[in-house]
Amino acid sequence: SSRNSFFWRPGLVGPAMDGCLSNFEDVAHDFEARLPGSMYVAVDLELTGVSEVGSSPDSYAESATKRIAKMCSIAETHAPVQLGLTLVCEGLSGQATCASYNFYCLPYDGVECLSRPSFGSRPSSLKFLRDRHFDFNRWIQEGVPYVCREDEDQYLESLDRSGEVDPQLAQKVGLLRVWKALKAAKKPLVVHCPLDLFFLLTTFERRRLPRDPRELASLVLQCFPCVYDTAYLHGSIGDFSTLGLTGFMKDALRRHNHLVAEGNARPLLFTLEARTEARYGGTASSRRAHEAGYDSLVTAQLFALLFRIDTKTVAKSNNRLFLYKSTEYLDLQAARDGGEISGPLFKPPVMTIVARLGLRDDMETMRRISKAGFQYKRIDSWHVLVIFNGDSEGSEEAAAGLSVKLTGVRRWLQFEQWQKEEESLLSSRSDSICSENLGSSASTAASSDAQPSPTRQAALPSDDECSEPDTAQRFLGCIKSFESQRGFGFLECPHLFAKYGRDVFLHHKQMNNFDVGQFVSFAIRENDRGHPQAHNLKAVDPFQDSGHLNLKGCAIKRAMAGQDREVETTLRQ
Repeated sequence: SSRNSFFWRPGLVGPAMDGCLSNFEDVAHDFEARLPGSMYVAVDLELTGVSEVGSSPDSYAESATKRIAKMCSIAETHAPVQLGLTLVCEGLSGQATCASYNFYCLPYDGVECLSRPSFGSRPSSLKFLRDRHFDFNRWIQEGVPYVCREDEDQYLESLDRSGEVDPQLAQKVGLLRVWKALKAAKKPLVVHCPLDLFFLLTTFERRRLPRDPRELASLVLQCFPCVYDTAYLHGSIGDFSTLGLTGFMKDALRRHNHLVAEGNARPLLFTLEARTEARYGGTASSRRAHEAGYDSLVTAQLFALLFRIDTKTVAKSNNRLFLYKSTEYLDLQAARDGGEISGPLFKPPVMTIVARLGLRDDMETMRRISKAGFQYKRIDSWHVLVIFNGDSEGSEEAAAGLSVKLTGVRRWLQFEQWQKEEESLLSSRSDSICSENLGSSASTAASSDAQPSPTRQAALPSDDECSEPDTAQRFLGCIKSFESQRGFGFLECPHLFAKYGRDVFLHHKQMNNFDVGQFVSFAIRENDRGHPQAHNLKAVDPFQDSGHLNLKGCAIKRAMAGQDREVETTLRQ
């Protein structure tokens, strides 16, 4: 329809879409010919893994520096299986021409590689690719080889020393040719979330990335004049319903159409090159989602729409990278120039407060927060980050008013206070894992007839061994978390947190049939590091009469009697 500001229009000629071993020379030549005339390049990668083995999930408690180190490690451990690139050339009449490329990529593993390549894969990522009809056979048989630039330099040095010439060098380095063309063209790069950028660097530039954010930022800006992250633009422009690529694209298209109808934005027409149109145009697009070439095309179009929607914000957002589950963004420009490595994701002035929910995944409370006009971010099943706009005094008044309305919130915390508690929790997890490993090793060594166990066992006593007389001191707490795969969790107890500065470790043998979020009474023992470990758990109702609990010497009994007012207040919030 002519009233729609965005529609497909087929072009006349176009590139061979799929780059594989048999046609790589033709596709690479086409890419190199079109690259100089493009305004920017959008990239997407399909990967063998997007998380670290054994690491904790991304958390709002993590600093920008720690998150950067985690992304570096993920990119160094795993590998891309598809590289998608879209070149965009925009004309004066508001027409943008897109040419997309989809390369299958497989690391070269010849004897010439001084450091033989290897990579890890996560079952969840492979299943994700399988469910989206990724052709694993074609990847193995027709994947274009590549080497890192460092490996090529080392190989060329070895050839120089020996005086030899390798006529097959171009075929061996493969996709490195495309990377060199990208760097030489000095075009702006557009990504949707920064992890793909980290993978580009480890795949083609440096196998091991610098953990110093300033050194990393310098490396990125040596390769590209600037980087735009559409995930960062999602928040900086604001008022989009979803961060997912296709959903974000639909939101942006609707908003752009609305602005065009009101005369507040210029129309934008996309023309797809013929083979790009044949593969990704019309109804074919629904079958290509999560193919790297298609996702790079959507990323390219999304960026063009966002530029039309809010040109000023996009212009100020270059070199700012989105960090998932964080209140900060990575500022490449400032980091390279010696300034702050990160900035606040939410536009000041704001106040951020964490709400501790009374019920797991309480969607009704979240809806009430949104209905009251406040932005929120789900931290986990039990915590929600609420953003209050305005100066400190006004934000505090708004927060006070909201807290009265939300009966489903058990506790309110300043974000900085929650961060400190969460950092302590993460530290407790790390220490407890070390303690389990040490205890398991010691018990194995002490037993001459011990048999190897298929699963790691922590050196904690059983329930029978942990039984205590009724006069032993007991405490009230809430089961804060439990990871069944790892076999442990943590109890939240304000009284013991004040004493130890950490939550109480909970081994799977003590978990029995309790649930996360349930109040329990428990006794503790200290491990070799002096950290508290819970045992002999019993279900309680913290708001019943203390005599009903029948717990002699229990901390909750003293709290209900008024001796530990701080503990009681915390529990009733």
